[in-house]
Order: sequence, then structure tokens, then C-alpha cells
Amino acid sequence: MVDLGQLQTMWGLSPHQASFLHAFLQIYNVKGKDILELGGAMPKALVIDHLGANSWTCLQSLEYAKFRDDNQTPSTATDSATYQSIYAEAESYLTEKRYKYDAVFSIAAFEHFLKLPTVIRLLRQPGGRRDTL
Repeated sequence: MVDLGQLQTMWGLSPHQASFLHAFLQIYNVKGKDILELGGAMPKALVIDHLGANSWTCLQSLEYAKFRDDNQTPSTATDSATYQSIYAEAESYLTEKRYKYDAVFSIAAFEHFLKLPTVIRLLRQPGGRRDTL
């Protein structure tokens, strides 16, 4: 288990990122699991190498990234066998891929998705590979 203080000092997470991830890890063991992170991107070295997730996919809205008021542009998408950073509209991505994941993690997804009710409806549909938290 990762200590809350370590998440900030050793892994460089902000206080809110560290507290949300720490709370998630208190109720869910990611080791060997396929995790979808909505609206963020935890460090690969932390989630894959240290915590032992089987895979971690970071899904962020390209449209949201384009219209941020701090003029940040999306980084190049990361793609490896175990860690991906994908810029796509969640409602389209989740229609096809939602059953690929064991759990969904998010710190601040609401502002990242333009069609939030659709995203929530897709995540709540029964079936697929998911654990109940």
C-alpha cells in the first residue's frame, strides 16, 4: 500500500490527486486489474510499476483540452502494452470499450466530458468486467 504522504513527495502528486488516489486504493486493489482513468493521468511508474495494475488507460476529451482557459495543449498520446493516454470523446470510446476494464477511477472527470449524462449512463450499464465498489 502507498502512504498518502508518499503519493505527494515520492510520486509528485498534488494534494487533491494524492488524497483521491489514496482513498481509491483503500477500497480497491488495482494489482493485476485493468483500470480506466477518466479525465486525468496518474504516472505510469506509480500505477503500473509500483502498484502493479495490469493496464491503466487515461481517457481525456480532446474537445475539453482544446478549450481549456490555461492554453495547455494535449501531450502526445502515450501507447504501450500496459499504459495508454487517449484523447477521445468518452461517449464514443465507452460505447465500444467499457467492458475492457475492471474498474473506473477519476479525480475530476465532470469538466472533462461535454456529454456527461451519456458518459454516466454508459458506465452504469450492466454487464462486462467490473467490480462493485
